[in-house]
Amino acid sequence: MKVSRSTKIGIFVAIVISFAIWGLYFLKGMDLFNKESRYVILYKNIQGLVSSNPVQIKGLKVGIVSKIEFTDPHFETLTVEIIVKNGIKIPKGTIAKIYSSDLMGSKSIELLVGNSNEYYHDGDTLQSEIEESLQEQVKLQMLPIKQKAESLMSTM
Repeated sequence: MKVSRSTKIGIFVAIVISFAIWGLYFLKGMDLFNKESRYVILYKNIQGLVSSNPVQIKGLKVGIVSKIEFTDPHFETLTVEIIVKNGIKIPKGTIAKIYSSDLMGSKSIELLVGNSNEYYHDGDTLQSEIEESLQEQVKLQMLPIKQKAESLMSTM
């Protein structure tokens, strides 16, 4: 059986397109062939978190941030969707905390694992928390020193 030239070109183009799509997902850090679990987290402020930032448990990357969007028309709440690798069960009571992963201010999500025997299911909403920025932590520690210096100046 003879295959026409246009059929060969069509098959070649289909293979190239499928490899391009797979490569795009691979570069984003997602795997097309493994089932992954998706979870939702609600935040008031995401402090610079962007899609494809890592999700970690005790420093080990277990997933990525897949989507960020506003929940309501008044821009009060943001919905963050994360993808976690298959096989990782997240216990109820787990807190998803946004923190600065380096000195440059890059953000990541740390899953502070709860100790329940029940587990979240695909699509469930996790509890949220935000770590204070380095600047805010310095301000809080410098405030008592500032107050003491002001009282010292007033007594002089």
